[in-house]
Amino acid sequence: MIGTASNKFLARLKKAGLFVYSYPSIFSIVFLLLLTFLVSSLPVYAGDEPLYRSAVADYRAKNYDRARQKFESYCKNYQDKADAFYYLALINYQQGRNTEAQNGYKFVIKNFAGSTAATLSAQGLAQLEQSFIPGQASLPKETWVPFVRRDRSIVVEAKVNNHTLPMVFDTGAERCAFSIAQFRKLGLPVPVGPPAGLSLGVGTAEPMPIWSAKVDLVVGRIERHGFTVMVGDMALTTPLLGQDFFTGMQYTIDATNNVITFKKRDAAEGTIIASAGSGTAPGMSVDTAGKYVYTVPFTLLGECAVVKVLVNGHELPMVFDTGAEGCVLSSEQAKEAAVTFSNKSFEISGIGGSTMASYGLVDTIKLGPIEKNHMRIPVTAKMGIKQSLLGQDFLRGWHYTIDKAASVIRFTQASGANNY
Repeated sequence: MIGTASNKFLARLKKAGLFVYSYPSIFSIVFLLLLTFLVSSLPVYAGDEPLYRSAVADYRAKNYDRARQKFESYCKNYQDKADAFYYLALINYQQGRNTEAQNGYKFVIKNFAGSTAATLSAQGLAQLEQSFIPGQASLPKETWVPFVRRDRSIVVEAKVNNHTLPMVFDTGAERCAFSIAQFRKLGLPVPVGPPAGLSLGVGTAEPMPIWSAKVDLVVGRIERHGFTVMVGDMALTTPLLGQDFFTGMQYTIDATNNVITFKKRDAAEGTIIASAGSGTAPGMSVDTAGKYVYTVPFTLLGECAVVKVLVNGHELPMVFDTGAEGCVLSSEQAKEAAVTFSNKSFEISGIGGSTMASYGLVDTIKLGPIEKNHMRIPVTAKMGIKQSLLGQDFLRGWHYTIDKAASVIRFTQASGANNY
């Protein structure tokens, strides 16, 4: 029986991050699935608990969303089963929801002390925290980094262990990523041993192993030493400068002057002097220079910004992805938006390699002040993720500031030669 006490218990689970939405935490180009091998010690209960056994089977088959639903249903009726709650935390871990996984492990350790699940949770928590040790950082109060455009990608100059190389400024990647070939070209030791995780992205439906490596990474006056990056056999022509490098910084992409401005979050100053609209919906403001500023809210999946985009009048969550040269629609979301297709198939490339796509004929696509009509957008079933990508072909011609503290993106109209 579930009464008031049970409702309070479930509320605690939601607060701990064990019961969450079904979307996976993502990288738009890199989706990291952290590995864990801490399952074999858990029991599979007897035949009087088929729901639990079915959930375990789904987990082991990597049907994580389905396993989550079954474990959540099971936990509502069996609140004393530590192993089921551990599996919920583990699913978050496998799907890259790092904060929720940490909270879930801590929940099991606190509420089921002395159990096998609590012991495994402690091991999992230590493994997760070790994977994301940030190292030493030097973050200036403010700095400017020029960029160039290669096709539609934003490319900055970086230094890795004092080797100068280009990197793609990629707000759709949660971590910085290098291919094995790029590491070898730099003369850096390629990581060996068991992989630290898996990656998924455009061009593959199967995860690929990736390893972690420590480097000194510098962009402009932003320095991170002993910084963890991903290395794998990924189809990267240029390494990715991901969200974890920007931690603690607010940044603005100036599409007119081809400059990215970084400011420490405690130094970022508001410039809005008049506004219309609420903080939870797109609104318009005026800054001190008299320019119109359009504000669009976003949510975070991992460290990546997901915005609500109107595609043919249908609201779709899409990753705001500066690392994608163009928009890409997943087959599932294209169907939701009633997108029609051309008959011709063609090849597209992503981190997972090449795959086939068809052009989706999109009548309208709109985000905040930006609206484009009659766009041809590649549609593919091999995204590795459900969410589609909002890329540079849509964003070109606008300055934008990504403000994670306020969970908004602020757009202003670009001018000059780059406004197209």
